[in-house]
Amino acid sequence: MVKDSFVSKTLGFILKKVFFVMAWFYYLSPLAFKNFYGGSLGAFLRLIRFKTKIVRKNLNLTYPGSDQKSIENKKSIFIKNYKYFGTLVFEILLHFGFMKRFIQKNVIYKGFEHWEKAHQQGRGVILFFSHLGNWEVMTLGVSLKIGGGLAVTKQLKPQWLHDTIEKSRENCEGQMAYEPRVWKKVISALNKKGTVGFVLDQYVGDPIGVRVPYFGVPVGTNVGVATLVKRSQAVVLPLMNYRTKEGKYVIEFFPPVDWVKDPHPQKELALNTANYVSILERQIREHPEQWLWVHRRFKGDLSPLTEADWTEFRDKKFKIQSLDNFY
Repeated sequence: MVKDSFVSKTLGFILKKVFFVMAWFYYLSPLAFKNFYGGSLGAFLRLIRFKTKIVRKNLNLTYPGSDQKSIENKKSIFIKNYKYFGTLVFEILLHFGFMKRFIQKNVIYKGFEHWEKAHQQGRGVILFFSHLGNWEVMTLGVSLKIGGGLAVTKQLKPQWLHDTIEKSRENCEGQMAYEPRVWKKVISALNKKGTVGFVLDQYVGDPIGVRVPYFGVPVGTNVGVATLVKRSQAVVLPLMNYRTKEGKYVIEFFPPVDWVKDPHPQKELALNTANYVSILERQIREHPEQWLWVHRRFKGDLSPLTEADWTEFRDKKFKIQSLDNFY
């Protein structure tokens, strides 16, 4: 174990130096060069078939159709997405020294008045978003704009990578709550009239997932966000992020989402979860080449929905009054 730890730390030290040089070189390069680097890496990843099966499966599920027009559309998204993914990899490397400067120089904010109005209500604000654009730029860009925010995410491995990115996030005033148990930290932030962000386009199975339509496909989705909104009465806003042709990133805030009421408590949570992801779906369809198609979003039970999926997705021990099951 000691030997493995030493090897890991040594490798981490070397890689951090290499990534810093790459980040420095990328940050200072003209836009045309940045696009070339990203496109070249994307083409290479496509050539070695990096997760191409997953991308094709996702595209076939979300853009069904075998006619020529449908095939050409999926092919176009496939090629453009790998080019964008290559650019994304280089931009993530900016955590090794230049992320804050990159955000301050390249982020454009739209609809910020929606957050200001929501924040003034004093009930806390919940933001939900997808892996569209660059989610690191988005979450940290929001933190810099509002003077701090909390985002729920997962711990990274290995530890040296986690520590490096954590330091970069803190430099951008971003705070993270790491799964699986984040409830106390989230509630504390909302009680202090803070802002909490959730990624809501990932697959989530039992015990906190509910199957709802996403691109027309019934798939497990985190019902915890809807439950949190129900319990906290926080204002919930959709957030969107995408890259422009000029190399800028737009972070756009949207008006609050109204709560969908239903007499059945579990169905109410499912309906609101479905409403949230339908908003994300519309956003992704505007910029499909910039979504994280390499992610295995569609897995588990993908069969047609039944009424039981809306009303019986929890066992009898589930209680809305307690969120310990979620985090």
